[in-house]
Amino acid sequence: MKRIKLLFIFLAVIAPIKLSAQGQILVARIIDSDTGSGIGGATISVSARVGTISDTLGYFSIPVNKYPVGLTISHLSYGVQTFTINYHPELNLVFKLSLITTRIPEIMVSGKRLQALTKGADYSILAFEFDDTNMWQIGMQYKRPGKTRLYLSNLIGDTLQSLAVEPPVSLRKDVLGNVHLETEDSVYQLFSHRDSIFLLHGEKIEVFNKVMGAYQASLGPGLIYLASDYNLGENYLYYIDSSMSRPMRIHTFEDLPDDLSWLPDGLKQLGRYFGPRTVEQILNQQRSYFRENRPESIFKLKDSLYIVDYNNDKLHAIGPDLELIRSVPVTFFHRPNPTIDNLYINFDYLMTDHINHKVFITYHNNNNWRFVPLDPVTGETGVELPVPQYNAMSNIRFCGGAVYFIYPEKTYPLYYRLFRMVVD
Repeated sequence: MKRIKLLFIFLAVIAPIKLSAQGQILVARIIDSDTGSGIGGATISVSARVGTISDTLGYFSIPVNKYPVGLTISHLSYGVQTFTINYHPELNLVFKLSLITTRIPEIMVSGKRLQALTKGADYSILAFEFDDTNMWQIGMQYKRPGKTRLYLSNLIGDTLQSLAVEPPVSLRKDVLGNVHLETEDSVYQLFSHRDSIFLLHGEKIEVFNKVMGAYQASLGPGLIYLASDYNLGENYLYYIDSSMSRPMRIHTFEDLPDDLSWLPDGLKQLGRYFGPRTVEQILNQQRSYFRENRPESIFKLKDSLYIVDYNNDKLHAIGPDLELIRSVPVTFFHRPNPTIDNLYINFDYLMTDHINHKVFITYHNNNNWRFVPLDPVTGETGVELPVPQYNAMSNIRFCGGAVYFIYPEKTYPLYYRLFRMVVD
């Protein structure tokens, strides 16, 4: 499964972690050994705290204190390679990488459908997040804040590496799929190689939020955000990449008149009794309230972007070439038996499984969670997933055909465990 993520936006606005002023700047380029084209989004490091990212043409620069130096280059589609450079080159170096196929390992090692992955572990889990192949966790050992560690594990919770961290800390995942460690005032991109965990591209939280907070998804080599104009009843989709000085509007979704054809006969008869304009005004008030409290949802599956347009009850699909592929009707937020004062179902999130390329609608009512699959091609919903009704489930994630969540241990309620339940 080929996965290429270009991180040039970070390169343009977030400076790499600096060494001392001494040393030299190594300038080089990374290219595909078969096509000769530049490889963007590769992570380059010379130590645990000194790294950078190649731009869209494959170029990068990195400070080097002394030679010889070991240079590690990592990319999701080209693997991890280490090069030794004995002296500072007179000309720019060129590194040639060969494309590999990333294979997700088989993660079912037990016949149990529901597993407590951290049962018996010496830590209470505080947070977890997934990158493309692994899981990052933050655990507090023996309920002692001073014994907090960052863990890297596979998808069934087996620890691969760990690192002591100073609380308070949390995990954040950006729209490019990178997992970050957030401290009290800074954010670091997490990266692992061999037996080490690297904290790259440290930046102040304020700067990180300013750069990434406005964007809702990535598409092709750029980033996407959706803006709404409620006065005009229009939504605008914007795109930006490293070749542009400002975002470009690529699509406009107008609020078309609702013919109310989806309403049951009973409400249509009310319209004939009270007058269609009166009923339409009541329904428009509900629609406006629902939309203002439920902004458009954006999610990405494979190489396509999906936008739920609540103004027109549509699911729009945008391809990697930024063109509109299709628009299909969606009704998962309509009540099966609507009344004049209760038309819509409030849901919490649209969650994606980035490995199995599926999307789920999540509902939270009366302390219980419900998960319903949504077909992005047809816009239709599937059969609700049979999950346990645990009212204290939190930090819910989907990955690799399973739902993961944190739940307090029954014997020690303040001791939290990570659970995994197969749903596919």
